[in-house]
Amino acid sequence: MEARRVILANGLSKNKVLERENEFLDKGVSYCATCDGPLYRKKQVLVIEDSAHAEEDVNYLSEICDKVYEIQRIKLVTARKYVQMTEEDIRLLDSPKNYKKRKTVVDDYLNIIYKMLYDKIDPAVILSYVLRMGYDGNLKTLENYIAVLAKNNFNNSALHINWAYKTEYPKEITVSKCHQILSSILRKSSGNIDTDGIKEYIEIIKNYYEIVSLLEDAYYSR
Repeated sequence: MEARRVILANGLSKNKVLERENEFLDKGVSYCATCDGPLYRKKQVLVIEDSAHAEEDVNYLSEICDKVYEIQRIKLVTARKYVQMTEEDIRLLDSPKNYKKRKTVVDDYLNIIYKMLYDKIDPAVILSYVLRMGYDGNLKTLENYIAVLAKNNFNNSALHINWAYKTEYPKEITVSKCHQILSSILRKSSGNIDTDGIKEYIEIIKNYYEIVSLLEDAYYSR
């Protein structure tokens, strides 16, 4: 066979997102809106999107179908939930419940934060300004709200956890964490007990926290 052009039509492998999907293929389940859309003329259809071009298919189906429900790139468990809905459940979607907005300590400052982010003011300056304006809630909560507003509205994902502040202790204070003390006790028999600098303070710790001595006795009494 000779030709100047070659067209490869390998077809597409569809991800199966619904139970019994193969069973109902061409009996209510279809993949091509253009090819199979006319089969559902004047009927209700549910479109589960899996590409950026799905909006065109939804617009096309809305012209020939009675009603089109659209699900945009959702997880498998959510897709199954929608498919299993009854007709009554579907009708109730047209009358969503009015949920009461939960009051938060940041509500009075959201407008200020948004406007300052819009003006491209440094988030650290925004946090300081809100504190100056009288915010007396949890600092971590305020930090999270600024980060979420920046990411969702201005595509700023550079604000990571603890972007605004971090806890630091004075040099004269030694911090011994629980897992370090436990690790020191469990490694005692090997002689390597000062990896985390616990050896110098272990007796003081025992005097303040009896549970440490009890734990050590219990471990080495076997």
